[in-house]
Amino acid sequence: ILFIQKHQVPIASFGVLIGGGGLNDPPDRPGLSHLSTSMLVEGTSSRSGETIAGDMEALGAHLSREVYRECSLMSSETLLDHWPKGLEIIADVVRNPTFPNGELERVRKERISAIQSVADSPNSIAQRASRALLYGPDSPYGHPVSGNVSSMQQITRKELVENYNIV
Repeated sequence: ILFIQKHQVPIASFGVLIGGGGLNDPPDRPGLSHLSTSMLVEGTSSRSGETIAGDMEALGAHLSREVYRECSLMSSETLLDHWPKGLEIIADVVRNPTFPNGELERVRKERISAIQSVADSPNSIAQRASRALLYGPDSPYGHPVSGNVSSMQQITRKELVENYNIV
């Protein structure tokens, strides 16, 4: 758990590092960790995705998710008085995700759209191509952490759960 308090303003930034990142993706499933992390906020054993979003909004906060090669990060920034509640929500999201089937298709479509938008960014295209050329496209360092359209279309809920339970 990372906790950073800003004494100049009444804001607390905090986050939880999750051990799994893109390096954990199987060669035929690039983006599995990214999709898994994206799904964390869609529901827990005690909160629906709508409840999570509503609870964070009531705190004036937002849950951020980042996926790197070595790890993932779930973080937030709240008013100082609200950080314990925000951390409680993040802990629930990280410890008790349910990966609801009903939300999977919506999130999958969002991820595919984001992947397709890479074609509009020469910098993103170059970044993907250089990693693939340098490390090999099937290497844990060569595949895009965000995955590709083919992989996103094939990932199952079972794979999401298994991947998350490994980390």
